[in-house]
Amino acid sequence: MAIFEEVLSQQGGTLRGILEIDTTNSFLRGKRKGNHGWYIGFQNSESDDAYFYHYIYETYVALKQNAAEFNKNVIAPDFQTNKGKRLSSALQKSDIAVISGSLTNGATLPLPSGFNQNQCRWLVSIKADVNIDRVKKSDLENTRTECYVDNNRRVVARVISRGGTHTESKTGIRYDNSEANYIVIGIK
Repeated sequence: MAIFEEVLSQQGGTLRGILEIDTTNSFLRGKRKGNHGWYIGFQNSESDDAYFYHYIYETYVALKQNAAEFNKNVIAPDFQTNKGKRLSSALQKSDIAVISGSLTNGATLPLPSGFNQNQCRWLVSIKADVNIDRVKKSDLENTRTECYVDNNRRVVARVISRGGTHTESKTGIRYDNSEANYIVIGIK
């Protein structure tokens, strides 16, 4: 212990080897002119989360069990251009929007206000199917339900059968209109 204290008390000295701290509050703290400047270590005696905290800038990076957390913007390297990209420390409420509802066959899927198509993802599902009882028993094996969004955000929600009341002009496919549920999630 005397050698350890002697090395640490030297100004400009170098500590070589492993420094192991095994106490209830395990951390290192740096000071400048008597004021706390930074610390690195466990947040407290109860936590296994590791922190690097800068007192002057009030900035921290926390390494937690399931996440890395930070309270300021982070510059991450862009390996293609060698320039930094700014990562937000947290999404703002205005960066996320969710809308939902139902639409009939042929309707255009709406987008949240202030979001473009590239910032959105969506999911559609059949809400209301046509009355299968009116389709002839001989046509049941050739009946299928379609529910999707095409490249122009047009909702396709229909039941295709030989007995359909509508006919698609390009293909001659006979169908009945149906209704779709949708959810659209926008993230900037």
